Amino acid sequence: MPKPRTYQTEAIIIKKIKLGEADRILTLYTPHLGKIQAVAKGVRRPRSKLAGHLELLTHSQVSLARGRNLDTITGSQTIDSFLPLKSDLWLTSCALYVTELINQFTADHVENYPLFQLLLETMHRLCQAGDKELVLHYFELRLLDEVGYRPQLQQCVSCHSPLKPV
Repeated sequence: MPKPRTYQTEAIIIKKIKLGEADRILTLYTPHLGKIQAVAKGVRRPRSKLAGHLELLTHSQVSLARGRNLDTITGSQTIDSFLPLKSDLWLTSCALYVTELINQFTADHVENYPLFQLLLETMHRLCQAGDKELVLHYFELRLLDEVGYRPQLQQCVSCHSPLKPV
């Protein structure tokens, strides 16, 4: 059975690239489709209705139409805009670091629901008060674990003897 022409998905916008005068190519991280790229037509125009819903570091419900090479975004509704992340330069850089790691460590169209949940949870934790560096280190270790590069922290990798606290 062929895939439907249009579909909806929850997504976090992790990257945006200018395309022509008024369009953008967005990289979205979704719970069931993994990392996908889609064209958002006209979002760079001042009167675009979609522009606010498709900003970087925004959690949205996105409607897409399948295309030959790239899907096209036909509608979007913001779920969470993570305003605290966008009002503080340090928090913005932390969130962009997290999304860049997701972008570099994941392949296109590979579903990874736990990784989507980790990304969403990390964005929420960065918005809250607390130690941001601890949040980032937790994210880094969980990301490595999810993509199959978990570091061995309990024993020596060469002689297999247990590691002792210093």
